[in-house]
Amino acid sequence: MMNRRAMLQGVVGAGAAGAALLADMNTAAIAQDTKPIPVGSALPMSGIAAADGIEFKNGLELAAEEINAAGGILGRPVEIHIEDTKEMGADLVSQSMQRLIDRFEAPVIINGYNLGTNMIEMDVAADNDVIMMHYNTLISHNEKFKTDPARYYSSFQGDPPEFWYGPGCLNFLKTLAADGKWKAPNKKIAIIPSANEYSIVIANAIRDKAAERGIAPRAISAEEIIERTLYPLVNEGAKILEEGIAARASDIDVVWVNGYGFPIGKGGPLFWAGLEGPARIIERLEYWHQRTGKDVFKPAPLLKRMAETGSWNGDAIA
Repeated sequence: MMNRRAMLQGVVGAGAAGAALLADMNTAAIAQDTKPIPVGSALPMSGIAAADGIEFKNGLELAAEEINAAGGILGRPVEIHIEDTKEMGADLVSQSMQRLIDRFEAPVIINGYNLGTNMIEMDVAADNDVIMMHYNTLISHNEKFKTDPARYYSSFQGDPPEFWYGPGCLNFLKTLAADGKWKAPNKKIAIIPSANEYSIVIANAIRDKAAERGIAPRAISAEEIIERTLYPLVNEGAKILEEGIAARASDIDVVWVNGYGFPIGKGGPLFWAGLEGPARIIERLEYWHQRTGKDVFKPAPLLKRMAETGSWNGDAIA
C-alpha cells in the first residue's frame, strides 16, 4: 500500500495532470472497499470564534456532498467528523485533533483557523503521519516547516501568512495615492499592534517595509493609547455632567458598561477616573491639548474641580 509520503510525492510529480489522472482513476475504479473515508476537522464550534467554525463546517459538508455525488474517492464516500476546539489554544486544538485520529482513524484533517496554537497542529500531524491542512494565516507555519521539512511534509497552509498584510497595506495606500483618491499628509505612519503573534507580525512587516519606502514608522505605547482615547472619554463625561445631560456620574457609567462594553471591572469611565487619578488625567490632557491644539483634550472645569474635591458633584470628600 502506498504511504502518505509517497502519495504526496506522486501528486506533486504529476503536476497539472494530477487532477485529470485522479478523475480517470475514480471513473474506472471498482471499489474493493466501500467503507467511508473519515475526514477530520478541529473547529471552534463554541466560544469566541463559533460563528466562523460553523461556516467552516458548512463548507466541509458541502464539499463532501459534491465529492460523494461524483462517486466519492475511488468509489468510497467521504465522511466528515468534527471536534470542537472551544476557546482554542495549543492544548485544546491538539487534543481535538488527537481524538479525530484515535476515534475515527482520520487519515486527513482539514481545519479552519485556530488561535494561539503555536502551530502545534503540525506536530500532531507529524507524530501520527496524517495529512493536515489549516487556515491559521501564520508565517510561523512557514518558519516551522523550514526547521524540518522531512518531519512536517504533510502539513499545508491554505492561505498566505499574515506577514503579507503588512506590505499589502502599504501597496494599497500607494495605489490610492497614485489614483488620486488619497493624499498622505506626511511621510509618517503610526503602528498600533495588539498583544498577539498575528498582530505583531503584521506590525513588524509594516515597520520594516515602510522604512524601505522612506516612511518613518512610530510605535504607539499602551499608555499613549489610554491617554488619547480614555482620558478624552472621561473629559467628555465631565462636560455631559456640566451641561446637565446626565444627572449623576453613575448614570454615565451605567450606559458605558451596559451599552458600550466598557469593562465592568473598571466600573465605568468616571468611576475609573477616580482610580486612575484625576490630577494625572488633567496633566496628560493638557499635554495633548498643547501638542495637538484639539479641544477634545482641553480639560473640562468639572474635571478640574473633581481633582480638587474628589467628587463629581463638587462637594469635597472628607
